[in-house]
Amino acid sequence: MPPAHEVPGRDPAEEARKWKAANPDGWDQLVQFAFNDHRRGRRCSIGFYCELLRRPEYHVNRVDGCPYLVNNTARSGLVRLLIAAHPQLEESFELRLSRADATLKEA
Repeated sequence: MPPAHEVPGRDPAEEARKWKAANPDGWDQLVQFAFNDHRRGRRCSIGFYCELLRRPEYHVNRVDGCPYLVNNTARSGLVRLLIAAHPQLEESFELRLSRADATLKEA
């Protein structure tokens, strides 16, 4: 059974991989947000960063020029991709159990 905070039938790790591939500028912005907080000794929050990306003043276009959305289902996968790419951020995030844990370890 999936954790209560995840949508049944949706793989957060796969959604995160697809989102990252389709939105390289958005991914770079997530990384920048995380490092800014990490350097200041603040707790990192993927939920907060996704909300910032949705705001007009932080708007980043997809590679095809269309605006994009960050699906909340992808957040647990995105944070794990961030940590895999930048292990020094791990202690700055508070993680809950996710289906993305097992899926990303298999990859």
